[in-house]
Amino acid sequence: MDLLIIIVVSALLAMLGFRPVHAFYKRMRLVDTPDWRKVDFNAVPLGGGFLLIMSLIMAAMLMLLVSGFSLSEPVGLLVLATALIFVLGTVDDSIMVRPGIKLVVVAILSY
Repeated sequence: MDLLIIIVVSALLAMLGFRPVHAFYKRMRLVDTPDWRKVDFNAVPLGGGFLLIMSLIMAAMLMLLVSGFSLSEPVGLLVLATALIFVLGTVDDSIMVRPGIKLVVVAILSY
């Protein structure tokens, strides 16, 4: 039940935060420009990962306050794994990380 609440709260926070984060990243020119490995034809603002990780962390903090769950529970591990995948995605946006490395990291974190 706790996990369902976190998912719903995260989704709501992400939906509410989408426009401001999108506008901020566009204004700051933090965009992902198309290249040989992208399918987009126009520059796409980055920040979706940031928005998702922040909404997940805020939802987990809310659960910590409301129900007193601890970060040693599976939900805490989910937040930690998601944060590490976010870091991997951020590094991949800056420098190209080989797909094999990304696959291995995500597979390990998913276990």
